[in-house]
Amino acid sequence: GATPQREDQISRLIDTVVMSLPPSSSSGCPVDHSSDAMACPVSGASKKELPPDHDTESTDGLSTVRVRSSIPKLVQEDELKHNTEAATATKPTSNNETWDFPSPQRFYNAMRKKGWQPDKRDIASVVSIHNTVNERTWREVMKYEELHYSECATPKLAKFYRVFGRQDEFSPKARLRNWMGYQLPFDRHDWIVDRCGSKVRYIIDFYRGAPDPHGRPAIVIDARPELTMGGLFDRISVQLLSLLGAKE
Repeated sequence: GATPQREDQISRLIDTVVMSLPPSSSSGCPVDHSSDAMACPVSGASKKELPPDHDTESTDGLSTVRVRSSIPKLVQEDELKHNTEAATATKPTSNNETWDFPSPQRFYNAMRKKGWQPDKRDIASVVSIHNTVNERTWREVMKYEELHYSECATPKLAKFYRVFGRQDEFSPKARLRNWMGYQLPFDRHDWIVDRCGSKVRYIIDFYRGAPDPHGRPAIVIDARPELTMGGLFDRISVQLLSLLGAKE
């Protein structure tokens, strides 16, 4: 098992991830933080490096290299027009874009501007956890979106925001689980997915999981569509498919 010192470090890492960077127009990430039992890193997470942040100087010995995610981004018409005008012939811009994750230096700078005092030694691990959690969350969302492949083969993440603070901001499912004796999530995000013109809200609760045998932090993601008639049908469908797959 992890030593008390290692457990303290893991707790600090997770808390740091929870204070993460909100998106910007050029180098944001689809969650300011953390997500089913998963330790970092997760196989298959995007590792495509982008050019360094031109507006972020490395003053703390941290990397300014960004990483491109695999999460499709809905580009608004005015943003697409602006990007197209600024693009060169060798680097065209289209609406077939993905979200970019922030560089460690940008991540660190943003946290300090918010008043946090992150440990620079943790930043590389924090960014890795942060990016992996976002990739994993999108995979969880896609379990539901695949039910609608015939009507929309290319869902995109339109926007996202953090929902956290007051007791009444916990989701009904989280409150029910807590009433049954389970822990409350340490964070909640809502993601708005564009399903080829239709907007679908996903509720995402994040729970702390037990560290793996190597002491690596685990974050549990509970992502599902909001509780509408269509969302309820999708939730039941995914659960049934999961049960049928487990029996095969």
